[in-house]
Amino acid sequence: KMPHQIIESMMISDPDRGNWGEGWDLMENIPKDQLCEIGLSPYKYTDQYAYPSVAHSCQRYTVGDKWHFAKRIMPKNFFECSGDFLEEPPADVATAYDYRLDPERDQVKKPQTDKETWRNAFMLCALTGVANKAALYFKEHHCNGEWNKNKVNFMAEAKRVLG
Repeated sequence: KMPHQIIESMMISDPDRGNWGEGWDLMENIPKDQLCEIGLSPYKYTDQYAYPSVAHSCQRYTVGDKWHFAKRIMPKNFFECSGDFLEEPPADVATAYDYRLDPERDQVKKPQTDKETWRNAFMLCALTGVANKAALYFKEHHCNGEWNKNKVNFMAEAKRVLG
């Protein structure tokens, strides 16, 4: 029998899950007004805060009625020279709302606890940042210096797409 140790703090994914199997505990000490900034640019803060290395995008992440990220409804032209970047959520997204309105599922506002809000906010910011960095890399290497630099609010786009 080989000795082993299970590490449960390397990844975060489901904001509604308890702390078992995910690294949400590591993030409890991060000031809530810095969560979005850290999510958008995590490598700037590795010497100040401990947080998981992997943000696994397998859920929908929604805060308030304006901020939403769902990988399955990304704009179809996101990785094209003409595609828009995603608008980054405001710095206070983790503290400004106590509800969510998912354009795919919710017909009315659903209350969120502080914990649900900041977890969703972090994932929303982290995934928006990663998507924009990937789109920028693509555009810098494939668009000959000419590309769309506009940013769109993904929630507004999701409402338009879902109609």
